[in-house]
Amino acid sequence: MVKHLRTSHVGSFPLPYLKQNLETVLVDLKEVGIDVPPYPQLRNFIDIYVEPLTRGGVVVKSGLAYCINLSRVDLVDNVEVVVPEAEESIALMKKLEFKWARAPVTGAFTLASKIYIDCGRQDLWSSLLSRRDIVLNYIVPYVRKAVEYMANLGYTTVFLDEPILGLIIGARKIMFNYSEDDVVNAVNNIYRGLNIERGIHVCGRISSRIFKLLAEIRELEYLNLEFYESRSNLKVVEAELLEEGSKYIAPGVISSVRPRVEELSEVIALLSEVMRVSNGKVDLVSADCGFGGLGGVVSREEAYKISLEKLKVLKKAVKTLELQSHVDP
Repeated sequence: MVKHLRTSHVGSFPLPYLKQNLETVLVDLKEVGIDVPPYPQLRNFIDIYVEPLTRGGVVVKSGLAYCINLSRVDLVDNVEVVVPEAEESIALMKKLEFKWARAPVTGAFTLASKIYIDCGRQDLWSSLLSRRDIVLNYIVPYVRKAVEYMANLGYTTVFLDEPILGLIIGARKIMFNYSEDDVVNAVNNIYRGLNIERGIHVCGRISSRIFKLLAEIRELEYLNLEFYESRSNLKVVEAELLEEGSKYIAPGVISSVRPRVEELSEVIALLSEVMRVSNGKVDLVSADCGFGGLGGVVSREEAYKISLEKLKVLKKAVKTLELQSHVDP
């Protein structure tokens, strides 16, 4: 029997960053029936969390790039995390009587990958990721502070957005001399002791090594992975590891990059397959990623309409599976 599955969303929408649009999105998510809505990310997920660092003088913005001020990196401890849209959204969520609220927080490794040591060279090798000492001693505690901030605001569910992990963790080694323990300890330190639902979102195709690594992180409860555009991820899921680690798959079963609304039947089929390979360890069903990128494919207005229609199909697919499980012998 399929237990009650909650629906959620990764975070972004293809609308301009305006307070009015925050309310529009949350009202629409309530109407669609999304159980665990995020604060709508209408700005770039890097900008949101680097902005406090720039205010604190730790990071300098040069054009569109962010550069670390190495002489002031120790000031990270004094930086106050403020995310205006998160504060405005939580008040609206309470007014709309959502039972749960999701906060997407950009993870330490991904954040570091977009801050450069030298703004004259904007590539991964010139990013802060190449400074393991700074990432582990300063950026990880900063992200911990951001997660605590979200918990104090009243967010019940926090996901670290770490798309870079799929790139830097190879089959044999991790780039920049990080160890598996570095990744495990970083996530554990960010979440340890917090009374919230704790997840991680990794984009794209992942390897069996990444799945096993995530499954062993004690403080994680939910692994938010893509399955619509990355069907190969079905092959790396190991139900035994989920069971052993008390983990759930939070699956993406709708495309976040194709500007068409999926057929209900294909979403049901994909979600059913995720349920099968995970032995039912599924919750917080969503699209593969946020919908912000759809605004670059079609007009923002059309992209937003498509986003809502996709979420309606998602909700209907979950309800259909639940209903079928109650009537099937």
